[in-house]
Amino acid sequence: MNQRGIYAITNVLTGTVYYGQSVNMTSRLLRHARNLRHRKHDNPRLQRSWDKHGTEAFTFKPLWIMPFGDLTKWEVACIAGRRATGGRCYNMQDPLRVEPVCAETRAKLSLSKLGHQSGLGNKSMLGQKHTAETRAKISKAHIGQKHTAETRAKISKARIGKKRPPFSDEWRANISAAMLDWHRIKKSATQ
Repeated sequence: MNQRGIYAITNVLTGTVYYGQSVNMTSRLLRHARNLRHRKHDNPRLQRSWDKHGTEAFTFKPLWIMPFGDLTKWEVACIAGRRATGGRCYNMQDPLRVEPVCAETRAKLSLSKLGHQSGLGNKSMLGQKHTAETRAKISKAHIGQKHTAETRAKISKARIGKKRPPFSDEWRANISAAMLDWHRIKKSATQ
């Protein structure tokens, strides 16, 4: 269910809050949780707190469901209200005040992306699915193709020491813990 509105990620141990907005809060909260678990969150303060206190210290909750209206205005109001009353926020910048990127920074970013292709040039397939016809064409194009002996040797060497089915008890415990965590976060995000 797509719920548009304002959400909060709260550290219940410290009382510090991260406010955000989304047109699909459940999906956005799950993405926050995934990025935090994988240590790839954009907000370093929130990431450090997550690393220090762990998953159980955080709640992920929608604050207001807003089918219409300016979400940015309400997110700013939440942040400003929290700070005005002495509360702590993980939010590092005002959503209304986005600094323009200077030409020098744009040039550096462009240079760093050289040689990195995402999908088919600028037409990335991220979040999209191939049609049945396209999948059939791709499948047909791969029929009869085999890895060279050199490539098979590299793949074999890369997999040495990696745990493969039957999965170890350690692997099963890790997956079980991750899924329990995921279900806990999803449940709190949909309440």
